[in-house]
Amino acid sequence: DLREKQEQPVVSVNFKRVLARVLKYWYLLVVSAIIALSIAHLVNRYATPIYPVTASIIIRESEENAGAKFLYDNS
Repeated sequence: DLREKQEQPVVSVNFKRVLARVLKYWYLLVVSAIIALSIAHLVNRYATPIYPVTASIIIRESEENAGAKFLYDNS
C-alpha cells in the first residue's frame, strides 16, 4: 500500500483550451517572432566572419624523395 501513496496523479491536458489561450494572444507571438528574427539578422549581418585557414607546401625538386627529406629531416 506504500506504492499507492507514492504514485503521482495523472495530468490530462486539454489541447483545445491551451490553443484557445495561445490564439487569444496571437499578436504577441507575431511581434516576438519579428523581434527575434530581426535580432538574429542583425547579429549575422554585423558579426565578423571567421574562416578556416588551410595551407599547402609545394616543393619542386629533381629527386623523388627530396620533399619528404626536406620535411622530415629539417630541424
